[in-house]
Formats: sequence, C-alpha cells, structure tokens
Amino acid sequence: MSWIKCNLKSILRIAASFLAASIIMMIMWNHKITPPGTMSGIKPVYQSDYKATVTTIGGQNKSVWTSGCGAVVVAMAAGYYIGEDISCEDLFRWACDNGFYSGNGLGHEALSEMLKPYGLVGRWINNDDTRAVKLALQTGRPVVAHVGPGTFTKNGHYILLIDYKDGQARVNDPGSRDRSGRYFDLDLIRNELRRENSFMIIERI
Repeated sequence: MSWIKCNLKSILRIAASFLAASIIMMIMWNHKITPPGTMSGIKPVYQSDYKATVTTIGGQNKSVWTSGCGAVVVAMAAGYYIGEDISCEDLFRWACDNGFYSGNGLGHEALSEMLKPYGLVGRWINNDDTRAVKLALQTGRPVVAHVGPGTFTKNGHYILLIDYKDGQARVNDPGSRDRSGRYFDLDLIRNELRRENSFMIIERI
C-alpha cells in the first residue's frame, strides 16, 4: 500500500506540473507571447540622454529628461515587441501634440494610447494583483509600474519590470543607471505605487 501511495503522489505531482505548464502555454499562445526569459534583453533607455526641448509650457522647457519617463517605458516595451528601437522623443512629442501632456507628467491614458500604433494594449490592473504581475513577467510580458515617493523617485515616476524570480522583479529605470538591471522586492514596488491601478501589463492586441 505504501508503494501505491508513493507512486500516486508522484503521478499527482507530475500531473500538476503538466497542468501548470499547459496553462502557461495556452496564455502564451492566446496572446502571441514571446517565450519567457527573452525580456532580459530589453536594453535600458535613460531620460538623461534626451535633453532636447520638445515643448515649452509656462515658459519652461520640457524634454524627455524632465518629464518623459512614461514615453521611455513605452519605447522600451514596444521596441521589445516589434524588434527595433523606438524614439522616446517622438513618443513624448506625440503626447504633447495630442493633448496628453500639460506640464505635470504623462497619465495612464497617455501610455495606453502610445502603445496602440504598435499593435499593443496596456491593461492597468489593481495594485494588489501581484499574481497577475508575476504571471505576466513569467510569460514574457513587460509590466509598467507607476511609483510614488520612495525608492525610485521623490515625486511620480514610471519604471519597467522585465523579469521575476524569488519574489523580486527586475527593473529598467529610465531615471537611474544604478537601479536598472537590479532586482527589487515586488512587495516593495507594490507598496510604493503612486495611485490606484498602477501596474500596467503590456501585451499584443
């Protein structure tokens, strides 16, 4: 009897692993997702490399450097999907020209709209839904986090999550070469989110 119980447990473990793998493969198939792990090749882009004035508001010059972290995370994520570099300055200029920027940073709607021309959709989800964030990162879908004062900024800031392991997310931070490529506790990122629904999963339409 003990032999039968042992074999039954082994069979159940194998079946559970197979089921989990099948679910992940189904999600990847439905969303035309790139296999997990390839996001580690998303090269970081930094705001400080783009200081040219894009627009002037109230006598103040605005650039990707001063206000374009949202455009940068979209450029990184969209470039990953289409396989070529995307100009964050062009994205920021588009947002300015189409009424999505008035001097106080880019909102969630702006980021979602900037993704559409590339055949992508951005789903803003509940801050507590870290399970969905983990699954996205494990199945090759980058996630934007809109963070507030704390580890990554003194005000508001967008960062891109590109990998997940052992409770931590790997970050590409448009505002910091030091923080980019490092892993941070996902719970820390969640606790520092700026407002409701501040995780955005990016995937193909």
